[in-house]
Amino acid sequence: MTVALRQLRIELGLSRALPRREVADLGPQLQGVLMGTLDPVLASELHQTSINPYSQYVLPGAGLESVTWVLSGMDDAATTGIFAALENLATTGFRLEQRKIDVTPGKVETESIGKKDLDAAFFAIDPPKKFKVKFLTPTAFRQQGEFTFLPEPRLVFQSLAMKYSQLVDGEEPGAELVEEL
Repeated sequence: MTVALRQLRIELGLSRALPRREVADLGPQLQGVLMGTLDPVLASELHQTSINPYSQYVLPGAGLESVTWVLSGMDDAATTGIFAALENLATTGFRLEQRKIDVTPGKVETESIGKKDLDAAFFAIDPPKKFKVKFLTPTAFRQQGEFTFLPEPRLVFQSLAMKYSQLVDGEEPGAELVEEL
């Protein structure tokens, strides 16, 4: 089965303790590490895409000197390059200059889900009437060139529909679909 979505989880050891309230702030800094690790052509392409083919966030680890960096993406050329660069980075370590923290990569886990399984979840015969969405980190959506930090349900569904449509047929979903969702 062809992989449709992949997730990479990297445990990161930190050279000094980091208060839990500051963990989510590492996301943009790790994004910088990611862009600096990638092939410059791929990094440039990622900056120009209308739909980001991956997402990333940071969660607190078991102690104050560890975090977990989670990256998820569609299985395409971009994420193949991203995952390969990060799996390589996970063997060497790096430094977060802004925080003056040396980072030692630890355990790396990957998970994949195929299009068939994704379709089964998306087109369930008896979809649940209610579901709960839990935001693990601060979340922002770009709307008309500006960032919205308090996600509205429409923005969440629009983002999901756009990513799913890109995966399946490469076209943006119509406004009617987003409103229906």
